[in-house]
Amino acid sequence: PMDRLPLLILLACMVAADVPAQSPVHCGTDAYNALLGKQDPAFKERWQLYYRQALDYEPTQGTEALPVVSIPVVAHVIWNTTTQNIPDAQVLAMIDQLNLDYSSSNPDTASVPSVFKPVLGNADIQFCLAKRDPNDQSTTGILRDSTGITVFSSTHPNTVSPAWDRDKYLNIWICNLTGSTLGYAQFPGGNSASDGIVLDYGTVGSTLMPSPYNWPGNNYNWGRTATHEVGHWLGLLHTFEGGCHSNCATQGDMICDTPPVSGPSFNCPSFPKISCSNGPNGGMFMNYMDYVDDNCMIMFTVQQAGVMLGILNSARVQLQVSQGCVPVGIAENEGRLQVSIYPNPATSHLTIVHTAIANGTVELYDPLGKLVLRKELQPENTTISTSELSAGFYFVWIFSGTILQTRKVVIH
Repeated sequence: PMDRLPLLILLACMVAADVPAQSPVHCGTDAYNALLGKQDPAFKERWQLYYRQALDYEPTQGTEALPVVSIPVVAHVIWNTTTQNIPDAQVLAMIDQLNLDYSSSNPDTASVPSVFKPVLGNADIQFCLAKRDPNDQSTTGILRDSTGITVFSSTHPNTVSPAWDRDKYLNIWICNLTGSTLGYAQFPGGNSASDGIVLDYGTVGSTLMPSPYNWPGNNYNWGRTATHEVGHWLGLLHTFEGGCHSNCATQGDMICDTPPVSGPSFNCPSFPKISCSNGPNGGMFMNYMDYVDDNCMIMFTVQQAGVMLGILNSARVQLQVSQGCVPVGIAENEGRLQVSIYPNPATSHLTIVHTAIANGTVELYDPLGKLVLRKELQPENTTISTSELSAGFYFVWIFSGTILQTRKVVIH
């Protein structure tokens, strides 16, 4: 809704959270994106647009299952010492943890307090190490580059290992980060050369294979830094954004199933942790977008999952038709029709992105089943004007031979 726009403008300033001096920094995302905003003022406008669309995104409901989105990952391991050159097994463990956390399949969801279980979210997003590179050659998805840089602070690691095409891959740079920064991410709409997330090498692992290189006395080695930073890369804000507030739709993270809290939580608090008059249940400190230890962050919410899917249907929609997860030698379109539609909700137009379709057709039906539009699909992208259609929801049918996919879209 447009009443969120003034707060999105404030949000676009991306000021870092007021973290107590004695606590670890944990996440450098706010400060990093604030710097990007100074370098490129238009980035703020793009980010406002994408976030507003994501907040309004409505995944298809009912009996139709949403397709699982598989995101190809390229891991850039950048090392100065042999310890920083972490083994493949740690990277694979991180991918396994991402797949558990982004499908709500992680066993520790059993520890979600009963009051929050009704809003436990499943984004149905999966990740794979890339099997083909941008030149359609086989790859393991893990790149290794040695460097004379002992620690990365103001220098982005893409200067050592350049990004792969962000429309086809999620770039994850793994290196030795400065101070107490565990990682940071780039919000949608920024520079393509640095698009992705950056992780300290000591955070890369999983609940089953923790990193042996974690900082003494701190539990940040179960791979949950990757879960947190990918959440930012998919548009999520910290749950403590803006501190205490009274209107969940226009303040804070603007997500209403994450309770307002006064600030970040550290270590592993006891439930309930009350602030901002949010008793008796308190804050959702166990959310992946807070700052607690890896063994204590265990959930996304339903609305957070919706925002991430909204980003995957707008700013990052091209990833849905990436062939990065398809091994070389297998027909790219074998047995499946990949389709994504954005923006959703729409105002003036819908864009349909798809793999190569021969003699394909798209049809729009209103809720009563009346055909309101039919159009032949163009190669790769087809745009449909919706400005003459009445507001409401419609069903999109996409045909290619005997293959059919359907989507639900909302037109404002």
